[in-house]
Amino acid sequence: MKTKFKDILDIDDVHAAFLIAPDGKVLMQQVVMHAGEDLKRFDWRLFAQSMGAVREAELVFDNVRLYLRQSPAGLVIVVMGRFALIAMVRLNVDILMPALEQSKKQSKGLGRFFR
Repeated sequence: MKTKFKDILDIDDVHAAFLIAPDGKVLMQQVVMHAGEDLKRFDWRLFAQSMGAVREAELVFDNVRLYLRQSPAGLVIVVMGRFALIAMVRLNVDILMPALEQSKKQSKGLGRFFR
């Protein structure tokens, strides 16, 4: 699962990528910087709920930017520095979307063997 974020994390100045379920549970996470370890322990529940119907957003702080994108599987969050190319991040998230939809639709149990 974590290989899905590989192309996003290969972009210069991208520090972390998360997939957060609507209830705030972290479904996937990958961090490429030491400061991102604090993000692994962050409670995303309130943040995910506050995003509501927002489809796409970019939050800009002093030295950090967050790119948020709703997907069928949950909220994709990309943490990056000031110099990351947002167009490349958007493109790679667009490419990631069908894979997230596929994993969401994938059935569990014995039913998947009898198709």
